[in-house]
Amino acid sequence: MTWLEIARGLVVTDVKQITRDRFLGFVLVYSIMLAVVVRFAVPRLAVVTVDRYGVDIVPYYSLISSFVALTMGSGMVGLVLGFLLLDARETRVIEALSVSPVTFERFLSYRIALPMVVALGLNPLCAWIAGIGLPPLGPMLALSVVGVLFAGIATLTLATFADNKIQAFAIMKLVSGTSMVPLAAYFVDEPLQYLCGLFPPYWLFKAWWVAASGGSTWWIYAVIGLITNTLFLWWIKRRFERLVHKG
Repeated sequence: MTWLEIARGLVVTDVKQITRDRFLGFVLVYSIMLAVVVRFAVPRLAVVTVDRYGVDIVPYYSLISSFVALTMGSGMVGLVLGFLLLDARETRVIEALSVSPVTFERFLSYRIALPMVVALGLNPLCAWIAGIGLPPLGPMLALSVVGVLFAGIATLTLATFADNKIQAFAIMKLVSGTSMVPLAAYFVDEPLQYLCGLFPPYWLFKAWWVAASGGSTWWIYAVIGLITNTLFLWWIKRRFERLVHKG
């Protein structure tokens, strides 16, 4: 059995499992639903806030679009497939891999790669649907690609730190909460803002804001984001591997 045939079988199994679970299916489409809401509701809200309260939220469009493009797509997909990886831990499927054509290394590589591949299409799609506060096409696509790393990070975070489905929901809320850190950083002046760089996804958000404002240094933050998020993904992957082998 070739690796391609194995991967195809795993994808079919995952699709069946997700379609049977209404919650997981809903989470997958949630990011697209939110992007649609942003596209139609936010511009109308901007008119209301100016007319009634004299508050202009248009300057914050790039903040909103960065959240939709870099968090909702990657984060939601990563968490959904994190549930599947956790389920493999709980049901001891991973232990059974030692006597199957699918090695643990291949299985884990697939589990990390799949959410990133899905996010590769979902991130720019959500940004395009939202349609506000977007950077030029080149930076938008580049940052959407680098942003898929957060999908792998979210998957491994849930599967590593949760021992069961109840804990997984708590971890899911924690991941969702920490994803707000870059948004809070938006309102902090530099250089103090750079302290938020301890949370790796911040650098991609910073690159998005700079690109959306027409800045030419966005790629510097993007490179920093690529390096820090890759290192974080490697670290949490190693942690998950130690957890599995220890068990």
